[in-house]
Amino acid sequence: MRHLREIVLLSAVAVLLSGCAASAAGPGEASSERAAPSASPSPTVEVDTAAVAKADAWLRDAVLPPGAVPADEVPDAPPVRSQSNYVSPCSPIEERNGYWIVKGMDVVDAATWLSSHPTGGLTVTTPPPARSDTAIDGASVANAATWDSLEGIAWQITRMEDGVLIRAQIDVFTKTTICPSLPPGEHYGGIGQG
Repeated sequence: MRHLREIVLLSAVAVLLSGCAASAAGPGEASSERAAPSASPSPTVEVDTAAVAKADAWLRDAVLPPGAVPADEVPDAPPVRSQSNYVSPCSPIEERNGYWIVKGMDVVDAATWLSSHPTGGLTVTTPPPARSDTAIDGASVANAATWDSLEGIAWQITRMEDGVLIRAQIDVFTKTTICPSLPPGEHYGGIGQG
C-alpha cells in the first residue's frame, strides 16, 4: 500500500509538472518537447522596381524655387506638426518625402512658383493661393499626370519665421496598387486635393 501511495503521489507530481511546462510555452507556442509545426513559406512582397525608380526620380528631380536648400531635419514648428498630409486611398504605393527651406520667401510666392514649375512632366492640378493682406500660414500645390490622378506630388508649403518650409509627398502606384471602389457618381479627388 505504501508503494501504491508513492506511485500515485509521483504520478500526480509528474502530471502537475508537465502542465507547468506546457503552460510556460504559452498558448499557441510549441514547447521544446513538442514537434515544431512544419514551416510554410511566408508571403513575400514583390518590389516594383519601376515604381521605386519613378518615385526616386521625382524626388531627385523636384523643381524647387531658387534658394531652396534641403532641410536636414524637419523644423519643430506648430504649423509643420499640425499640417495635414494627403493620405492615398490606394495601396500599396511607393511614397517618398522631401523637405526644403527657402529663406526670404512667403507662402504665396512659393506656391505660385511651384504652380508655374511642375516637376517631371506633371501638370499642376490646384490653383495657387491668392495674395492677401494677411500672412498665409500654409498652402498646397498638386502635381499629377491628370487633374484626377491619385499619383504625383502633393507640395505643402508652411510659413516659418524667416521663409517657408516646402514638403513634397510623392505617391507612385505599383503594379499591384488597388484603389477601393466608390459608389456611382462619386470619385476621389486627385493627389493633394483631399
